[in-house]
Amino acid sequence: MLFGRAEPDHGRDAGWATFWANQRGPKWHLKLSGAAHDTFLDFAVLLRTRRHPSSASPPEEVAKAAGTIDGRRATEVVRTYVNAYFDQHLRHRHTRLLYGLSAPYPEVTFPAPHP
Repeated sequence: MLFGRAEPDHGRDAGWATFWANQRGPKWHLKLSGAAHDTFLDFAVLLRTRRHPSSASPPEEVAKAAGTIDGRRATEVVRTYVNAYFDQHLRHRHTRLLYGLSAPYPEVTFPAPHP
Protein backbone atom coordinates (compact mmCIF):
# COMPACT_ATOMS: atom_id res chain seq x y z
CA MET A 1 0.00 0.00 0.00
CA LEU A 2 1.27 3.41 -0.99
CA PHE A 3 -0.27 6.36 0.83
CA GLY A 4 0.69 9.82 -0.36
CA ARG A 5 -0.47 13.35 -0.80
CA ALA A 6 -3.15 14.27 -3.30
CA GLU A 7 -1.09 16.76 -5.32
CA PRO A 8 1.39 15.35 -7.84
CA ASP A 9 5.04 15.35 -6.80
CA HIS A 10 7.00 14.78 -9.97
CA GLY A 11 10.24 14.31 -8.03
CA ARG A 12 8.82 11.31 -6.17
CA ASP A 13 6.14 10.09 -8.56
CA ALA A 14 8.66 8.47 -10.92
CA GLY A 15 10.10 6.39 -8.08
CA TRP A 16 6.63 5.41 -6.93
CA ALA A 17 5.71 4.35 -10.47
CA THR A 18 8.76 2.09 -10.68
CA PHE A 19 8.06 0.63 -7.24
CA TRP A 20 4.38 0.10 -8.13
CA ALA A 21 5.17 -1.65 -11.42
CA ASN A 22 7.43 -4.14 -9.65
CA GLN A 23 4.98 -5.19 -6.94
CA ARG A 24 3.13 -8.48 -7.08
CA GLY A 25 -0.15 -9.35 -5.45
CA PRO A 26 -2.79 -6.97 -4.15
CA LYS A 27 -1.80 -3.35 -3.99
CA TRP A 28 -3.46 -0.09 -3.10
CA HIS A 29 -2.46 3.47 -3.92
CA LEU A 30 -4.25 6.00 -1.73
CA LYS A 31 -3.96 9.77 -1.62
CA LEU A 32 -4.73 12.05 1.31
CA SER A 33 -6.08 15.52 0.51
CA GLY A 34 -4.32 18.32 2.35
CA ALA A 35 -1.23 16.21 3.00
CA ALA A 36 2.41 17.08 2.39
CA HIS A 37 5.50 14.92 2.71
CA ASP A 38 5.80 15.36 6.49
CA THR A 39 2.10 14.70 7.12
CA PHE A 40 2.99 11.02 7.35
CA LEU A 41 5.42 11.61 10.23
CA ASP A 42 4.86 12.61 13.86
CA PHE A 43 6.03 16.04 12.74
CA ALA A 44 2.54 16.91 11.47
CA VAL A 45 1.06 16.57 14.95
CA LEU A 46 3.98 17.91 16.95
CA LEU A 47 4.55 21.02 14.84
CA ARG A 48 1.06 22.31 15.52
CA THR A 49 1.10 21.54 19.23
CA ARG A 50 3.99 23.78 20.21
CA ARG A 51 2.65 26.21 22.79
CA HIS A 52 5.36 28.83 23.16
CA PRO A 53 4.72 31.76 20.76
CA SER A 54 8.42 32.26 20.03
CA SER A 55 8.71 28.67 18.80
CA ALA A 56 5.63 28.75 16.57
CA SER A 57 6.32 28.41 12.86
CA PRO A 58 4.49 30.66 10.40
CA PRO A 59 1.32 28.95 9.08
CA GLU A 60 2.62 28.91 5.49
CA GLU A 61 5.77 27.08 6.59
CA VAL A 62 3.70 24.56 8.55
CA ALA A 63 1.46 23.97 5.51
CA LYS A 64 4.45 23.55 3.21
CA ALA A 65 6.02 20.91 5.44
CA ALA A 66 3.06 19.17 7.08
CA GLY A 67 0.15 20.04 4.78
CA THR A 68 -3.12 21.70 5.55
CA ILE A 69 -4.85 18.67 7.04
CA ASP A 70 -4.91 18.62 10.83
CA GLY A 71 -2.12 16.33 12.05
CA ARG A 72 -4.38 14.44 14.44
CA ARG A 73 -6.90 13.82 11.67
CA ALA A 74 -4.15 12.67 9.31
CA THR A 75 -2.87 10.27 11.95
CA GLU A 76 -6.36 8.86 12.50
CA VAL A 77 -6.95 8.37 8.78
CA VAL A 78 -3.58 6.76 8.09
CA ARG A 79 -3.86 4.43 11.10
CA THR A 80 -7.35 3.38 10.04
CA TYR A 81 -6.28 2.51 6.49
CA VAL A 82 -3.03 0.80 7.53
CA ASN A 83 -4.99 -1.29 10.05
CA ALA A 84 -7.54 -2.17 7.38
CA TYR A 85 -4.75 -3.20 5.01
CA PHE A 86 -3.13 -5.45 7.62
CA ASP A 87 -6.51 -6.85 8.68
CA GLN A 88 -7.20 -7.79 5.07
CA HIS A 89 -3.82 -9.28 4.23
CA LEU A 90 -2.55 -10.68 7.52
CA ARG A 91 -5.73 -11.55 9.38
CA HIS A 92 -7.79 -12.36 6.26
CA ARG A 93 -10.64 -10.08 7.38
CA HIS A 94 -12.27 -8.47 4.37
CA THR A 95 -12.86 -4.74 4.71
CA ARG A 96 -14.85 -2.51 2.40
CA LEU A 97 -12.66 0.46 3.39
CA LEU A 98 -9.99 -0.54 0.88
CA TYR A 99 -12.36 -0.78 -2.08
CA GLY A 100 -13.48 2.78 -2.61
CA LEU A 101 -14.51 6.06 -1.15
CA SER A 102 -15.73 6.11 2.43
CA ALA A 103 -18.06 8.73 3.93
CA PRO A 104 -16.11 8.92 7.23
CA TYR A 105 -12.87 9.53 5.27
CA PRO A 106 -13.69 11.87 2.38
CA GLU A 107 -10.09 13.09 2.24
CA VAL A 108 -8.88 9.69 0.92
CA THR A 109 -8.98 8.95 -2.80
CA PHE A 110 -7.95 5.93 -4.85
CA PRO A 111 -6.23 7.26 -8.00
CA ALA A 112 -4.80 3.95 -9.18
CA PRO A 113 -6.59 0.70 -9.87
CA HIS A 114 -6.71 -1.73 -6.99
CA PRO A 115 -7.60 -5.42 -6.92
